[in-house]
Amino acid sequence: MNCWKSVNIIKEYGTERIIFLSLFGVLSFFTVFYLTYSMLYPSAHLADQGLFFLFVLLLIIVPFHKLMHCVPLWIMGKKAKLKIKFGLEMYRPTMACCIPCPLSRNLTIIVVLFPFISITLLACIGAFLIPAYMHYFAIFSAINFGYSIIDFIYALKLYKAPKHSFIEDHEEGFDILIKSML
Repeated sequence: MNCWKSVNIIKEYGTERIIFLSLFGVLSFFTVFYLTYSMLYPSAHLADQGLFFLFVLLLIIVPFHKLMHCVPLWIMGKKAKLKIKFGLEMYRPTMACCIPCPLSRNLTIIVVLFPFISITLLACIGAFLIPAYMHYFAIFSAINFGYSIIDFIYALKLYKAPKHSFIEDHEEGFDILIKSML
């Protein structure tokens, strides 16, 4: 296989722009989600569980998001490992879904978008079933949306790739591979 294109989103867009887009996305998504459910349930009394509950909720968003990247691969019978690195560069552990072999473009798009779709769907169902906690579901899904901004950029790049290409993921980004014609 030949490399058609190497993509590094952080290098291409810059950390500051991605953070800005993510923060704007969080605020916009929270506003739309919360206002929509507030109109659907105008008489709902919101239950407050305190700052500890909110803090725990905020701590589990990133690991849950990363875990959800691996789920479609496990369902398809592909190998994927959830790696946790404890580094001093950002004073926090980092997680990544490591995929040892190239994946088809369509499967990679599913893997990239699965956390946003599944977590947002679960949050919508949760807010519908338990309207007293809709603000927590709104916060959880809004932060997940902000975290998914980079996934949307990846998906856009993948969508523009040749249909029968393969994607090889690595730490700096990903390579779009095409089969050689020889």
